[in-house]
Amino acid sequence: MITCTLRMAFAHAPRDQALQVLRSLKGPVRSQPGCAQTLLMRDVHDDSVITWVSRWRSRDALDHHLRSAHFRRLMAVIELASEAPDVLFEDGSELRGLDLIHEVIGRAEDPRVPHVFDLDPNIST
Repeated sequence: MITCTLRMAFAHAPRDQALQVLRSLKGPVRSQPGCAQTLLMRDVHDDSVITWVSRWRSRDALDHHLRSAHFRRLMAVIELASEAPDVLFEDGSELRGLDLIHEVIGRAEDPRVPHVFDLDPNIST
């Protein structure tokens, strides 16, 4: 099982927009082949912090997710954060960060560059 954790801090208005988009992604990401779980959490000690967790049954399933429109929308949400996010991929004893995203989707297109449609929670992906 591979766990992807994105911990992000937001100012008030962007936080509300981020939560809306993240809530709209829970079901679609969870229904992707190989996804075992999605979690969306707010920090009880710091209201500005949101954590997104997804768990994947295989590296192939994770790689497919990282290339998906859903993940591009997650990356667009990260751009709304008020500080650099914590990005962690855990697979047993192996820990990776943003380097895994670059490895899977390449560096030709910066995955953090949001597209206007990426943040619209009403657009099906």
